[in-house]
Amino acid sequence: MNRLFKYVMLFAVALSAGFASSCSDDKEVDPYTINYVYMYQPQSTFTSIQYKATGDFLTNVATEVALMPIRCTKPAPADMTIEVAVDGSLVDEYNATHGTNYAFLKSASVVKKSFTIAKGEYVSKRTADDGVVVEDSVKVAFTDLSEFQNGSTDYIVPVTVSSVNAGGTIAKSGRIYLLFNSEYIANTVSAVSGKVAVDGEKENWQDDFVDFVLTDFMTASWNADEDITASVAISSAYADIYNSLNGTDYRFLEGASLKASQVTIKQGNLMAEGLGIELPDLSAVIEEELTYILPIVIDNVSGKGAELNADNKVAYIFFTPAAPEISFTSTAPEGATQLTPESDWSLTIWGESTKLLQGQSYYWVYSGDDMIIDLASVREVAAVGIYSYGGSSMYQYKDVTVSISNDGVNYTELGDLTFDYVPRAFINFSPVAKTRFVKVIMNSSYYPYGSYYLSALRGVYVYAY
Repeated sequence: MNRLFKYVMLFAVALSAGFASSCSDDKEVDPYTINYVYMYQPQSTFTSIQYKATGDFLTNVATEVALMPIRCTKPAPADMTIEVAVDGSLVDEYNATHGTNYAFLKSASVVKKSFTIAKGEYVSKRTADDGVVVEDSVKVAFTDLSEFQNGSTDYIVPVTVSSVNAGGTIAKSGRIYLLFNSEYIANTVSAVSGKVAVDGEKENWQDDFVDFVLTDFMTASWNADEDITASVAISSAYADIYNSLNGTDYRFLEGASLKASQVTIKQGNLMAEGLGIELPDLSAVIEEELTYILPIVIDNVSGKGAELNADNKVAYIFFTPAAPEISFTSTAPEGATQLTPESDWSLTIWGESTKLLQGQSYYWVYSGDDMIIDLASVREVAAVGIYSYGGSSMYQYKDVTVSISNDGVNYTELGDLTFDYVPRAFINFSPVAKTRFVKVIMNSSYYPYGSYYLSALRGVYVYAY
């Protein structure tokens, strides 16, 4: 308490410096004799609010906020009565001082106006319902939350000690400014790209595409408050745009047509209803082992509070050959040859470039790190060999997740593998993976020390038939 008293007294001296400096003798005015009444600032006085077009709030908005009790710097000489209030006249002064443009929140008011600091006490107290004496804090109530949605974005509620008796003096810190930022948030409608696997090994595989319905290609930020509609159309131009941006050479799926020009996200749903697509013969996907792209452009979004995400309005649907299966072996697949790394190949771990493809370095890998091999162009990959540092099995990966991609953006996850306790582990693809990128995420390793998973790699090698 002595340390606190000293701190407040120093603050009080600063507040009264102007008055004290006008006196020729320090003994004429002794600031330590002044009993200042004040409130501590709460830990936070700023609140961020978000709301929807329906008027519902996306963030939890309290209808009542407890601030701090009222305090004085010296024991109250008698029962001290303090009045508090929400004072809108302080808004202009605050804005002028801080260069802001806050609007006064008119519906705010103090729950209780009068507080008491008993004789000999330093803080306002009250008797609770159970008879226990507790500190009595100032509380502010918000009676009309819709005021947060009247067009302004920044609001302020000045709470101040307005009067005090029994020889108390209101300190500058008798004011608390509650600040609010209120923001309208639209229900953003976005495209969702996806892949459709064409499995030529499946009997009568063509039947899967006769009455083809595309799902999960358009989503809202939250479940629709009312039906949301949007127009959809196929655009070959976006196939060229995609290839240009991603360095790919996917073919536009000629002959495809939509069975509807409008789709709906039903009230209460997050995703759009299915979209029927008339598809051409997809035999080339299998026979030529090509990936075809079908860009579907979303536009003209309407519905309560709904807006189109202009940065993500194209759903790219890729028709690809069925993905290969993966398996683990401790030796390279029979008949496969280790490829010599080319100058434009690269291998990164968690985005950092390494020389592991050349076997010229070793690299520490932690749980969750992804290793990405970029072969610069689409290759037929039979296997990827992962060699641990020093030929020690304890530095080898244990559990991994394997994915492939032709553009480095859209990956097809092939599944999880568990390596044996061996220094050389091989991820085999059957049939061969026709891919440019191979991603391997280490989920755990055989490293026996410490509370984290750790591996050390000496080399990574690519094999082909």
